[in-house]
Amino acid sequence: MSIAALDRLGRDKLEGKTVVAVVSGGNFDFERLPDVKERAMRHAGLKKYFILRLPQRPGALRDFLNLLGPDDDIARFEYLKKSARNFGSILIGIETRERNSFADLLSRFEAAGLGYEDITENEILANLII
Repeated sequence: MSIAALDRLGRDKLEGKTVVAVVSGGNFDFERLPDVKERAMRHAGLKKYFILRLPQRPGALRDFLNLLGPDDDIARFEYLKKSARNFGSILIGIETRERNSFADLLSRFEAAGLGYEDITENEILANLII
């Protein structure tokens, strides 16, 4: 509210003056903090969600893990193995320290022939499963 009040006053009335705006989160529900962090990380490009197609063979998970960079961290992992298929579907959330790390990671996915879909920006799908 304080920012809106300053905006309403206008720049001409405030120019050259010292102004303090008190911004308080006193009515914030701390149980929502994980959701706020999640959204902030996704917005900053530090967390992404993918659906991967991983071959169903011994060592496939190890091969996938070797594609991750030194600052990549798995934040969510769900694997659905179906017995009569050649691949399994994975929902994976990955966090990293630098947003440009994802470009390198996706290059490694493609070089390995890994099928994937980035669902981070798909609001309908993301809200359903994240």
